[in-house]
Amino acid sequence: MSEINESAYGQLPSTSAAPGLIECDEISNTENFDYSLESLSKLSRVEMMDRIKLESLSLHRCESKIEKELIVKEDEMEMIKILSNRINDLYEILFKTYEIDVNVVSDYIKFGSSNKVITSKFRNELNELMESFRVDPEVYISGASYIFNDCNDIISARRYLTNGINFHKSYQRLFLKEIEIELKYFNSTEGASFEVVLNKYNNLITRFKNDLNLHLTLVENVFSYSVVGKLHSIVIRDMLNKYKLKEKMWQKLAKLYWKGFNYHFESEHIDICEDKLTCIKKCISIYENTLEKNLFPDNQQILWNYFLDMIIEISDDSNMQDKTINDFMMKTINDTFHLAFKNKTMILSKYFIFWADHTDEDTELNILQTSVQLIRQDKELWLKLLRSLLYRDLYLNAWEVFQEAIHILKNDGIQLWQIMELYLLNTDDEKMIQFYELAAIGVPYKDICLKFRSKYLEWSTIRLDMSSTRRIFQKIKDLDPPCKTVYKDMIKAELYCGSGRKRVLTIRNLYSEACNKFGVHEIDIWVDCIKFEYIYGLHSCAEIIYQVGLKMVDPNLKNSLEQAKKEIDKEYKKKDNQVIEISDDDDDDDDY
Repeated sequence: MSEINESAYGQLPSTSAAPGLIECDEISNTENFDYSLESLSKLSRVEMMDRIKLESLSLHRCESKIEKELIVKEDEMEMIKILSNRINDLYEILFKTYEIDVNVVSDYIKFGSSNKVITSKFRNELNELMESFRVDPEVYISGASYIFNDCNDIISARRYLTNGINFHKSYQRLFLKEIEIELKYFNSTEGASFEVVLNKYNNLITRFKNDLNLHLTLVENVFSYSVVGKLHSIVIRDMLNKYKLKEKMWQKLAKLYWKGFNYHFESEHIDICEDKLTCIKKCISIYENTLEKNLFPDNQQILWNYFLDMIIEISDDSNMQDKTINDFMMKTINDTFHLAFKNKTMILSKYFIFWADHTDEDTELNILQTSVQLIRQDKELWLKLLRSLLYRDLYLNAWEVFQEAIHILKNDGIQLWQIMELYLLNTDDEKMIQFYELAAIGVPYKDICLKFRSKYLEWSTIRLDMSSTRRIFQKIKDLDPPCKTVYKDMIKAELYCGSGRKRVLTIRNLYSEACNKFGVHEIDIWVDCIKFEYIYGLHSCAEIIYQVGLKMVDPNLKNSLEQAKKEIDKEYKKKDNQVIEISDDDDDDDDY
């Protein structure tokens, strides 16, 4: 490392010399710190980083205040100089003493590149870092990116990366960064460095043979950073020669055609295609011709998936607004997806859904009905089919599909239930009763039953008479698994019914059942019951219920119940000890 000048650690200017500039604790702390090299060398890595952060904050605050001043004083600039040198030298000691971390180097590059005081020291330190074999390979990448992008120094960038490659011969990202920087330089010199780029490229594909993903990354880089020319043709030619038996290679080639890069197989030349429809046709023909050549006789599934995905991607493009392109694509979709289905290579639900969305109504239903027989467990296909049938008001067909689907999907079919419920709410009550009876009682799926037992009661409270609601409650209250919400909903219904008259005795009985069923492991049912007595019954009953609850609940819940009771007392004991007299309806005894 470069020699550190200890004289740089002279005292900061007095605060009186620059009033208002260093009125912060951080800078005061820097004045009292021992900056001798002997002391600094004893700091741990964490302590060193903390000191750098503190000094950096001080520098930032000083710079911010100076920016607001019309006249900058000499003492103020001296302070900026001292702080900048301190930070730079702290970094130097850190790099010299401890293992070099790429994140710390990145922070140092950000600091040095924006600081004009230490420009030469920073460049010297960066050069020394790039000569070190101890550093993470990402450090070379970070340094080369800075020195080229910010300083336009291709010579240093090449040297940094060459050093990195010498120390880390199998680290691909170093080679890729080398290519990336050479391509940018190639662009800026209008192709003058073609031979350099080509040599780097040949060296890379020779060193990492048979690596398709690497070659695809190279293709992306070449087509992103330079004007189309000979280099592009070479990269595509090599890709075809080396990887023609790889499906992903054909996918990449097809996408290049779609983006307007037209490769001529005979002349091995590439040019630009401006007509979007021609680009689409050439892209699709790549897949069609490759499948026809049967390059993958054992398994064409992967290539078919790429092909269908490509059609979906093209169809989502804004160019589909063009009528000519739209007409061509609609025909292509129908022909291609029908062929994929015929060849039994359409195995994913998303392809059936896309096909159904891009055809006429009659064909849509046929596609969806076929798809659910082929892919039985796919929820999205069943949902799509059910929605399509209900949209056409084909209730009997929809009900048949619904019953088939719910027994296949079981608890995972909750969305099917929700869609059917929403549709039936706009029909007659008999259909709703049939639906809720099935949902709450007729299927053995826990998640479904628990959800719709409560909804059944809510609906009956609104749509049916109270006697019907009570009979429904009697049918579902003892079903497994037990459902506390059913009791709460029934209590709400009792409170709601009868011209504002509340049914204290009936509701007490409901709370009694609920507390016995659920009161051991949950306190909320006890809390609700106590509140009910305070509002509609007797305070003395509330105390009795509370005492019973303390005996029944799990010991771990006693404190929670005691605290809840105190809160209830605060809320209700301030009120008059009134009892709301509630007379019973005439038919009470017949319903329970």
